[in-house]
Parts: sequence; structure tokens; C-alpha cells
Amino acid sequence: MKSIIEKPSKEDSRLPEGERYFGFVNDNNICYANSAIQILYHCKRFRQKVISYQIPKSTQKDAQPLLILELQELFQEMDSQNLKESKKGAVTLNTKKLMKRIKSLNELFNNEDHHDSHEFMMWLLNTINDEMAGPQSQQRMTFVREVFEGKLVSRTRCLECECGGERDETFLALSVDIDKGHSLNQCIKQFAHKEWMLKQDKFFCENCHTKQVATRQMMIKSKPRSLIIHLKRFRIDYRTNHHQKLGTRIPFPQELRIESALDDISGENHILYNLTGIVVHMGQGYAYGHYFALVKSKGRWIKFDDTSVEPVDEKYMRALFGNPQQSSGNQQETTSWPSAYMLLYDAVDERSQITDQ
Repeated sequence: MKSIIEKPSKEDSRLPEGERYFGFVNDNNICYANSAIQILYHCKRFRQKVISYQIPKSTQKDAQPLLILELQELFQEMDSQNLKESKKGAVTLNTKKLMKRIKSLNELFNNEDHHDSHEFMMWLLNTINDEMAGPQSQQRMTFVREVFEGKLVSRTRCLECECGGERDETFLALSVDIDKGHSLNQCIKQFAHKEWMLKQDKFFCENCHTKQVATRQMMIKSKPRSLIIHLKRFRIDYRTNHHQKLGTRIPFPQELRIESALDDISGENHILYNLTGIVVHMGQGYAYGHYFALVKSKGRWIKFDDTSVEPVDEKYMRALFGNPQQSSGNQQETTSWPSAYMLLYDAVDERSQITDQ
């Protein structure tokens, strides 16, 4: 799909020297998978864990062909080729073997349809996690959870008796609404906004034994080392029963702090996150369009559009905030404007200033 954003000038169009980058062949409309795999590979914490993974001896005898091993084979090929002295620049790889395994495991992806990149990434990470975790009776901590897992706490309080409760849940990606935000920071703040439960949404209070007006609030209790943020750009249009894309312009920062959504009794230190990966959706609808990825490498942003690999400048990055004609409150059906759909932020070790770039 042809981009409607200007390309960088010639002097900015060269890939960083001494690095090898890999485009992926797009067989049967798998841009949704190519984009997700690109930003996962360029997440240094995750890539290193995948490449060094070894099947526990206790499970090797009965081991089925594992998805993690197919992903490992692809990452190892990319990593080994990147170490070679010659042929730096961009080359093309085929993910056919990995996708064959994916399609054998999930019928949803066993076709030529366009799929949701966020849905694919969550399925991929959860499947790999389940493979490594083992039986329910002896669940092991996995590197998927070590890298991407965070924890949310949901608190509800009855305004009649002041009683309430709380519930924890884990997440691999933080999904945020964009219809009431003017920036990513505002969307995150809105995520943790205290809601009033009124009228038909009243809370059944076990202490009062009746439905009462209450407040409910969701906050981040435990932060992941690598934070995937999913911008909820699709909603159902109940008139047509189809998903509609929101082109709402949501500026996102290169450096992110999420204090506005943190649980104030968690006792955790504040963490700075650096933006290192983006999955972009281009098109009008949920079931069609095109995905591509951008990753930060050697201080430059590199665009991975299937087999095409090229650097982009800051002007290009700003265009990915969304349609400049659309802001919250002005959400008519969008054009095909390329809009950031998933953002990958890696936590910075502020003691040593080590990032995953």
C-alpha cells in the first residue's frame, strides 16, 4: 500500500553503517505477523531470552515441536547473519516455516485473511508462555512474563458504607482507550481515572446487600520491564456491525513515565521508559488494510514494511500520531492515514543508563 507520508531526504535515507536488517516476505497477507515479529526481535531483552532458551530436560522426552523453537530458529538465523562482517544493509528472509507452525496451532490464522496484529502478538506470547510454563500443577516463571508482564489492581468502593474490594490481574499489553485523550500521557491518565457506577451500573455491595452507587478504579500495581501499549483504534459501529477505525491523533513521547496510572501504595520506584518499537496500521477497517513496523536502531528509526527496509526521520514519526484532521471528539470514519497501533517501551536502567536499543 502506497504511503501518504513524505519520505525522508536523500541524506537521511541511508541505513546505519555496519548493521544488517531483515525484511520479511509477505506470503498470503501476513503483514500483521511480520510487524509483530519485527518489534519482538528488536526488543533486546526478549530476543536474548529466545535465542538462549533450552528445553528443560524433564520435558524433552515427550516434547512436541514447539512454537518457541521455531521462533528461536528464526531469531538465531537473524542474529548469526548480523554477526557476519560482509553484506551489511538490508536482506530478505522468509518466515514460512514459523507461519506454518503457527497456522497448525491456531485455525484463526490458517487462511489468507487480514488479521489484527495486536491479537496475533498476544496469542504468540501467550502460546510461548504456556509451552514453557509446563502443566498447571507445576507452573514455572517464564521469560515472557519476566519481560512483558505487569499487574493491574481494580478497586471498587461502595459510597454508602465505604466498604469495597480489590482484584488483581496480569497483562502482557496495556490497552488504552483513545477517544477521550489528546496524547498518550493523557490516555494513560484516563485509563486510571476513577469511574462512578450509577443507575443500571450500580455496584452490588455484599455489606449493604443491595445495589449501591460506587466508584471503581484500575491502576498499575506492578510495571513490566518492557511495556507494550495497545492503542484501541477499532470500535464496533452498531449500525453496520463492523469495526470502525479511529484515526484520532495521539502524540506519543520518545520517553515515557506512567506515574499517573501507578497504584500509590505499590511502593515501587518510578521508571523511565524509552520508545523502541511501533506497529502501524494503515487503512480504514479492522479486517483490511496494512501493517508495518518501526524500530529504533543506533539512534535512528528504521521502517520495516515487509521486504522493504528504510530509515525514516522525525517528521515521518510525528505523522504516525494519527490523522491531523482528527482529534478526540472529532471521530468520523477515518481515511487510510497510517496510525500507531502498538508501542513498545523498554525500561531504562537509570543507574547504568542501559537501554534496549
